[in-house]
Amino acid sequence: MPSTVIRRPATQGRTRPPWTDAMSDGCSVPAAIQNLFPAIDEACVTCFACCAAHDHAYYDGGSEDQRLIADCALRDCMIPIAGVEMAERFYHAVRLFGGDHWGERKWHGGEFPERLEAP
Repeated sequence: MPSTVIRRPATQGRTRPPWTDAMSDGCSVPAAIQNLFPAIDEACVTCFACCAAHDHAYYDGGSEDQRLIADCALRDCMIPIAGVEMAERFYHAVRLFGGDHWGERKWHGGEFPERLEAP
C-alpha cells in the first residue's frame, strides 16, 4: 500500500485537470535500462502502485520538503515489495533526476486533456 503524501493543488496561473490514475505511467525508467537490468523491469511491474502514488505527489507538487517526503514515501513503499537495495536505487534516481518533473514543471506521465507547455 503506497504511503500517504502531503498534497497541495498545483495552481500557479494555470488550470490543470484533477489527477486521475490514468495520468500515471508507473515507474518511469527508460525501456533500454529496463531491458538491460531485468530486476529493474520486475520492480517496475511489482511496484507500480508505489510509482503511481509517487507520480500523483509529483503532479501535485509543493515545496522541496514535500518533494523529499514524496521520494521517501516511494522508497518506503518499495522496500517490502522489491527490497532495500532496489528501493534505494529508485530513491536516488528520483532525487537526482526527478526535480524537473515536480509540480508545475514539465510532466512526464499520461496525456492531459489539453497539452500544457513546459516552462
